[in-house]
Amino acid sequence: SSMTITSINEPTINQSGKVRVYPNPFVDNTIININTVSETNISIDVYDITGKLVYKVIQEQLNLGSTNYTINDINDAGIYLVKVTLGESVECLRIIKK
Repeated sequence: SSMTITSINEPTINQSGKVRVYPNPFVDNTIININTVSETNISIDVYDITGKLVYKVIQEQLNLGSTNYTINDINDAGIYLVKVTLGESVECLRIIKK
C-alpha cells in the first residue's frame, strides 16, 4: 500500500491532543512534544522525502499530559515528514534537518 500526502498542515488541536516539534529546522536533534488530554496509544513515524521510513516509535499507552520524544539519529540533511498517530487521530508535520 502507498501513502499519498495531499497537504501538510501546522499542528492543530484535536480530540487527542496537540503536537509540537522544536527546534525546526534542526541541526543535531529535534523534540516532538505531545500534549494529550486522555490516555491514548501513540506511534511516531519519520519518513524521508522519498517515502522511506527512517525512524519509528511505538508506545502502547501514552499518559495524560505532556511527553517529549527526542529524535537524534537522522543523519542526512533534508526535509522529513513526521507522522504522529494518537489513537484514531493522525497528524503530519514537516521537519527540516540542516
